[in-house]
This record gives sequence, C-alpha cells and structure tokens, in this order.
Amino acid sequence: MKVLRWLLALAVAAYGLSNLLPIVSTTLYKLGFGMGGAGERMIPVMQATAWWELVAGLAVVTLLSATAWRLARGRQAFGLAVLAFAADAAVWWITHAMAAYQLAVSEAEVAADDYSLIGMAAVLLAIWLVERSRSGSAAA
Repeated sequence: MKVLRWLLALAVAAYGLSNLLPIVSTTLYKLGFGMGGAGERMIPVMQATAWWELVAGLAVVTLLSATAWRLARGRQAFGLAVLAFAADAAVWWITHAMAAYQLAVSEAEVAADDYSLIGMAAVLLAIWLVERSRSGSAAA
C-alpha cells in the first residue's frame, strides 16, 4: 500500500507542476518579460488573465503539493485532495470560459485538458480507495 501511496503522490505532484507552468509564464509576461516562439499565440490569454486568477491557480498548486506530501508521508489526504480537485476544476472552468482562451487553443488541446481532469478524478478515486482500505484494515 505504501508504494501505491507514493505513486499517487507522484501523480498529484506531477499534475501540480504541470499547473505551475502557465502560472509562471503568464506572471513573467505580465511583469514585462517577452514571450517568443510558440508561446506567442497565448499572449491574448495572458493579457486576459487577471492577477486573482493567477493567485487562485497558485493556491491550487499549493493544495496539490500538500496533498502529495500527505500521501507520501502516509497521512490522510482524501479531504485535501477533494478540495484541491474542486479548486482546480473551478480554475479550469474559469480559464476555459475566457473568449481569448477559446480562440487561442485548439480542440485537441482542450480535449487534452479534459483528459487530465479525468485522470485526476481517477487519482482522487484511487486515494479514496487506498484510505478506505487502510481504515478498514485498522478497524479489524
């Protein structure tokens, strides 16, 4: 069970790091650092993203990091994981509702985002099952 918790922790941490990349790139753009290459198509999205959205995204990354840490340490993490997933889904919805995002991102990229949310839902289910089996074996 310990190995499974570590694998889940790695999955949650990797997802958190993947959420951090657009936050960092948008923050750097807003602070005046140029954006070149393939990232130029995301400039309208970066311009339309409010600072509070970046802070909300950073809060999601923090919740995901705390969830991964608790999983790796063998502590209860399901409640925190639910909170992180709900916050992530809210930020995801806000971002995807932006007109600039819909114009800049292809359908395939939106589908990839959908799959990542489905994957995190599967991780959430796995966390619940691991913690449920742990509490069941502790009661016996």
